[in-house]
Amino acid sequence: MRDVVINPAAGGKGGKPFELYKPDKPVKSIDIWSNNGEGGASNYIVLKGLAINWDDGSEFRGQKKGPRTHFTFDQEHVRGMNICAAPSGSEGRCDSIDFTLEHNEELFIGGEGGHKNTEQVGNGVLVGFVGAAQGDIDRLGAVFQK
Repeated sequence: MRDVVINPAAGGKGGKPFELYKPDKPVKSIDIWSNNGEGGASNYIVLKGLAINWDDGSEFRGQKKGPRTHFTFDQEHVRGMNICAAPSGSEGRCDSIDFTLEHNEELFIGGEGGHKNTEQVGNGVLVGFVGAAQGDIDRLGAVFQK
């Protein structure tokens, strides 16, 4: 088993906690849904659902509600990642995720709100995520190989 960098999950206190990572299995692709949040977050675009796909299976948390963004990593390493979210312990949600790959490809998914949390990317190999979700992705942190 390889050592991993588990970034703290950024965002509010709601949802059911999850740990979806495989230390020795790079993420092949992700699917992320974004839309207006539930309840008190209904005026904000937030992350709604997350599907993580490895070569030996996949896991999903949240809801498949709103536009879906699919991204395949093609063995590229992540150079930088930010997760924007509500303050820890609040009723808020995870607003967005953005990342840059080694060949400068950039991707932004979600809304414009939240505080920026810069993820530690280790060796750049994404192996999964930790966080909490129910109707929305309440909090999220990336997990990379060291």
